Amino acid sequence: VIVATGVNRIPFLPVWKNQENYKGEIIHSRHYKNVIPFKNKKVLIIGMGNTGAELALDLSEHDIDVTISVRSSLLIVPRDINGRPVQTTAKKLEKLPFGLGRWIGKQVRKIVIGDLSKYGVSISKKDPIDHLKQTGKTPVIDLGTVKQIKSGKIKLVGDIESFYECGVQLKDGTQLEIDTVILATGYRAKVEQFIENTEGLFDRYNVPKNAIGNGDHKGLFFVGFDNYKLGGILGTIFNDSKTIVTKILKSCK
Repeated sequence: VIVATGVNRIPFLPVWKNQENYKGEIIHSRHYKNVIPFKNKKVLIIGMGNTGAELALDLSEHDIDVTISVRSSLLIVPRDINGRPVQTTAKKLEKLPFGLGRWIGKQVRKIVIGDLSKYGVSISKKDPIDHLKQTGKTPVIDLGTVKQIKSGKIKLVGDIESFYECGVQLKDGTQLEIDTVILATGYRAKVEQFIENTEGLFDRYNVPKNAIGNGDHKGLFFVGFDNYKLGGILGTIFNDSKTIVTKILKSCK
């Protein structure tokens, strides 16, 4: 049995104090289709991973009042440098000795992304690879969001403390009037909902730690759950597929 339900299966829907009193609309990012429902509204996006950053970019490019709530420090990388995809470049830099590749990457980010602290973004000092492995969070690949932040078309605020009828209150006490809240809060794999006896199956992020099941899980295979490597989820799916098919063919022989 090949399980290919992936890490982004069940929307994660956090709940805040007094959220039930809020008169506006709260939706998860999975329901976002286009900017039309948000015309002439004040929109708050909670979470600035790749999804939150790209939704904010889309809204801001259509002159919609948009703010992002950012809770923790971010690591932002450019999508490409001189036409070369950043993921391809990162793989090559990682092969350089003495940490030279990581140093080069850091200098490039300083030049291309710059210091965003005055806009309300705390930039992680970790290398993208370490950031991914230690936090489980993919670096934000910038498609133009940084430019919109610097121009003031995307506003940034801190973490949410609670809701009230017309909006949200931040942890610093600031109140924001908001018409619509979009939760860019990610997903959970929740494999345990349909596979019994998962002891020893998961890693610390609660997803299958190996593409090939062992022991009690022999005969189970998992595609696209290791989202913590350079190359992104599509690269993971590509590699897992080859590994699994090779294993199955050997078993058949």
